Amino acid sequence: MDFKILPVRLLFFLILIFSSTNTFSQCFEIQSILVDACGGADEGRNEMVRFKVGNTPLDINNLIVDWPNNSWQGVIQNTVTASKVAQLNADILIAGGCAQILEPPGGILPANAEVILITSFNMNTAVHSFGAISKNLYMIFQNNATNSIGHFANYGPAPGARTYSMTFGGTCSSSVVYDRTLLTTVTGNNAPADGATVNFTPAGVASYTNSGCVAPTPPFSVDAGASSITVCAGTTINLNGSAEGQQSLNWTAVSGNFSSPTTTTTDYEIPLSAGGTTIVLTLEAVNACGVKITDTVNLIVTPSTTPDFETALTLCSTDIPPILAPTSPNGITGTWNPPTISTTASGNYIFTPTAGQCASSAALDVNITSFSFSVKQGCIDNNYLVEIVLNSTLPSSDHTIKWINEKGDQIAYNTLLFNYTKYLETLTDKANPPLQFDIIVGLNSCEVKQTFVITDTLCGIQNVVSPNGDGKNDDFDLTPLKISSLTIFNRYGTEVYHFRGRYDTQWHGQWKNGLLPTGTYYYILSNEDGEERVGWVFLSY
Repeated sequence: MDFKILPVRLLFFLILIFSSTNTFSQCFEIQSILVDACGGADEGRNEMVRFKVGNTPLDINNLIVDWPNNSWQGVIQNTVTASKVAQLNADILIAGGCAQILEPPGGILPANAEVILITSFNMNTAVHSFGAISKNLYMIFQNNATNSIGHFANYGPAPGARTYSMTFGGTCSSSVVYDRTLLTTVTGNNAPADGATVNFTPAGVASYTNSGCVAPTPPFSVDAGASSITVCAGTTINLNGSAEGQQSLNWTAVSGNFSSPTTTTTDYEIPLSAGGTTIVLTLEAVNACGVKITDTVNLIVTPSTTPDFETALTLCSTDIPPILAPTSPNGITGTWNPPTISTTASGNYIFTPTAGQCASSAALDVNITSFSFSVKQGCIDNNYLVEIVLNSTLPSSDHTIKWINEKGDQIAYNTLLFNYTKYLETLTDKANPPLQFDIIVGLNSCEVKQTFVITDTLCGIQNVVSPNGDGKNDDFDLTPLKISSLTIFNRYGTEVYHFRGRYDTQWHGQWKNGLLPTGTYYYILSNEDGEERVGWVFLSY
């Protein structure tokens, strides 16, 4: 335990804090101080300071230290210090280290050397562990034979600022300031306790740690982060570990994937099947000696709930699509992408749950049935035919086809070709064109309806008139054509018959002087739309 600081010295510290800033020489850098050493009443012999030499070697005989408590007694290098170093090296070897502690040859610290300053050559080598160091350290000892009182004033009244200074003569000097009220215990409480250590950045910023009775050697440590994390199955989390003094790093786990397993920061993909289990993630660090240290994170994996939406939907291109619900039947909320269903093309719609629900995404496969057809109509071999032309790549047998007449009756089914002429022969009540019909084509429960109109069913005007009373071709029948004018000529071009008005079946070979003789006659006719036709007809009895 350190004694209280004298009032005069305390005043000096306050003046230093408020009137100046810490300066750091390029010739060396103070890195760490073991402020509260282990060893009980022998604390003052076991305290340590770690610093690093710059680009120029330093002579330890020029070293002067201004301790926060006690006076500087110079350095010593003798058989006692040699035996202390030998014992420490034996302990380092047992711990698995591949480097050693050296005393500066001829009192000269080499350029860039890492150095440990011990407050007494009568240190107790068994008190602090130097561990498995992987880089050579130089050690120097204060010529303190008997003083066991602490050098770092870790007790005393407020304020708690303490200043530690070193100089190797001239302008080669450096000082750091720490606050003894911020010293920490192993468990993280603010209190001076064995092992309390202050580390400094190159800019002199202090941080406070306590790893127990461990020497302030260059650190070899690994920290995987939080010891326990609750996560959702099937998600990806970011891990932010840290390590010092390592040659290599590696994240491992019994399952799952790391995006970058050899760096401290990595993403980890949690298997969807891991719900209800605990996955241990291990971050392993290996130093230059091959020594391995590890730290772990326990992932408590919550099972992932799958939104119970329908996974497939078939719609017709003419349907009004359903609205995509933001909440599944089992209560999972989220958003859809795309947000609305389009009936112009088939597609896949992804539901992403709102964060924090431990729910997996879901997919809806929408199949749009889209097809059309066209209608051709005309005469073939004196039969008036109506034909459906499908645009679908599927065979016609996969379609249903309904032919509906002007009365709404189904007159044919599952045929692409409809013979209107034959259909008329079955009717007793024959309607005249134009006539309107519907065709309904179905595919995969979808139906497309198209209306067509028959305007002319006469597949060639009759070319024989035989008024002999047998009921066949007795009249020149032009009823469906809506004729408004008919003129007939003989083979010499002489007009032998003319009719103006609504013509149906008025001519049967007669003229003004009786019946015309057998022979071929020619006609010109006009319909109500002003369209003309020219042709011939053979008259026989």
